[in-house]
Amino acid sequence: MQHIILAANYPQLYSLSLTNFQEEILYQSLTDDLILRDLLTKQITHLNIDIKKPAQHFDCLCLLDGRLDFLSTLIINIGLIFDPILYIGSRKKLPKLKYLSLTAPSFTCCYDTQIVPLLCRMINLEELKLYLSVARFDSTYVDSIQLYDQFLIYITQLKKFTFCINTEVFNDKVRVELPSNEDIQRSFIGRGYQQVTSYVHTNLMKTEGYCFLYSVPYDFEDLVQLNNSYQGGKFQKVRQLTIHDKIPFEHKLFKLISEDFPYLRFLYLSNRHPQQDKQHSSILITFPYLTCLNLQYAHVDYVELFLLKNNAHLPRLLNLRIEYESLTKITNNFTNNVTYFSFDRLRSLDVCQAFVRPENFHQFFPLL
Repeated sequence: MQHIILAANYPQLYSLSLTNFQEEILYQSLTDDLILRDLLTKQITHLNIDIKKPAQHFDCLCLLDGRLDFLSTLIINIGLIFDPILYIGSRKKLPKLKYLSLTAPSFTCCYDTQIVPLLCRMINLEELKLYLSVARFDSTYVDSIQLYDQFLIYITQLKKFTFCINTEVFNDKVRVELPSNEDIQRSFIGRGYQQVTSYVHTNLMKTEGYCFLYSVPYDFEDLVQLNNSYQGGKFQKVRQLTIHDKIPFEHKLFKLISEDFPYLRFLYLSNRHPQQDKQHSSILITFPYLTCLNLQYAHVDYVELFLLKNNAHLPRLLNLRIEYESLTKITNNFTNNVTYFSFDRLRSLDVCQAFVRPENFHQFFPLL
C-alpha cells in the first residue's frame, strides 16, 4: 500500500477501500504513514475497511475518535469488536458522517460500553446498517426500547435503519426476567420501524438465552447462531450460515433452512447431540449452491443426514471439514458403496487430524 501511495499525488482521491488487512498493520500505516494519514484526515470522504483477522491490541473503531473529520461514508467489516487498549474516549460529535455500515459477526461484550456511545456521536446519520452479535451478562436482550432510548433518539436525521442484532445473555448471578418473542415483537409497535422479525430461545432455568432480531427484508450475506427457535423466513442474500444448539436438530429444521436459504454457499453446523427422530423424510434436503460444509462439531447423525445421497442433494459440494472418526463411521471404515456419498466432487477434505489414507481412499475421493 505504501508503494502505491508514494508513487504519485492523488488530489482527486476521495474514496478509499482497505481490504484484507490485519488491524495491527492498518494501525501502523495510519500512525506512521504521514501521507496516508493526511489523506484520511483532510481528503477522504468515503472509507471502506474490511479486516478478516481480528487483532489483539487494536480495534479499528478507535479511528472514530474524531480525527477523520471529512468522512461522510464509513463501511467497516471486522471479525470482532473487543475492549481495546486504545479506548475510544472521545465525546466529539461526528456531524459529517451520513452513512455507517458496521458488520461484526463474532460475539462482543462491548456493545454497551463501546458501540452505543459511538453511535450517539453520529448525530446526522441518514442511513445506518448494523450487523452485531452481542454477549451480555446479568442483563437482557436488545429490543426496540433499548435501540431507541440508547442511541436512535439522538440520530434525528436517520431515514433508513437496517439491522441484524443477535443477543446472547448469561444470567448466572442475577435473576433477570427475560422477555418472550412476543414481548420483543410488541416493543416495536408504534415506534416507526419497518417490519421486524425476531426469534427468542431461553433455557428452562431462564439463566441463558438467545435473541435473533432483524429488519425485513434481511440485507446481509452472513447469519450466525441460528438454532431450533427458527420458524421460517426469506434469506435470499445469505451466503454463509452458522447453526448451533444444545438440543438436537431434526429433519424438518434442515428442510426449512434449505427452502429459506436458496443461495447458501457455506454452512457451519455445530451440535453434539444425536437426533431424536432419525426417520428421515423421503423428500431430499437440497442445497444447490452449497460449496463448503463444516461438520467438525456435528454429531454423526447430522453427518449422515448431509453426506448420504439418499438424504441430501449437494451437487456443488467442493470443501468438507469433518472429524475422521465420523468419516470412518458413516463409510464403515471405507467399505460401504462409494456411490452412497456426496464425495465425488470434493476438492478439499479436512479431517482435523493426521491420518494414513486407506487403500481404497481414492475410490471415495477421486479428485483428492
